[in-house]
Amino acid sequence: KAPTPFNVELQALAIREKKIYLHERPALAQHPVELFLDIEGIPDQGFDYLVGLMVKKGDKTTMNSFWAKSCEDEARIFKKCLALATKYPDAPIYHYGSYERRAIERVAELYDVDCNPLLERLVNVNGIVYGKVYFPTRSNRLKDLGMAVGASWRTPNPSGIQSIAWRYRWEDLGDDEFKDELLAYSQADCNALCLLMMELHTLSSTVADKRVDVDFTNKPKQLSTPTGENIHRAFDGIVKSAHEEYQQKR
Repeated sequence: KAPTPFNVELQALAIREKKIYLHERPALAQHPVELFLDIEGIPDQGFDYLVGLMVKKGDKTTMNSFWAKSCEDEARIFKKCLALATKYPDAPIYHYGSYERRAIERVAELYDVDCNPLLERLVNVNGIVYGKVYFPTRSNRLKDLGMAVGASWRTPNPSGIQSIAWRYRWEDLGDDEFKDELLAYSQADCNALCLLMMELHTLSSTVADKRVDVDFTNKPKQLSTPTGENIHRAFDGIVKSAHEEYQQKR
């Protein structure tokens, strides 16, 4: 299926009106267990040192972090993540962007690890949002969307570049302060993804029809007072009965 094109005008409208605009309502099923994946690495080295997997059962979430001290430890953390995910064979594994899939494919090939049980269940949430759901944000970065749905990070202006700097500082100094920052950063990313999916689940239901901060691009809501609703109905009746040849066919 061809990707849905992104509409800059709709994004600007969402920001101006401070509303979420649905160009295409998400079609999502609720699962008893859902997994949220975040992988942190150093792309220039082809090395992923932290795999975060959040498990959500109902309203309860549990964070699991797998840390690699060196490249020799990389295969171990992916195998541990795979073992945990295997315990929930029917749970989708949500991630944001293309990095996680590429990282798993690289590890599978490099270490001859069967990661198909992970790859087959990956769901890129960016594909659910991009061109279909317009949040009142200036980008579709997970950080911006996460903040829009109530997520927060321990460090102001968090970014992938900052995470790489923390990893280098940890390797140089061996200070657990930087490791703690990375673990908190990964957990915050997983939590943001979880909150974003909860919002998308809500938008996929009829609850969205009653929210004043949500509108539809194909059929905008007519929000008005009871008097205004009567006027709308009267005009709708006029429009239905109106036609070009009314004088001849009345």
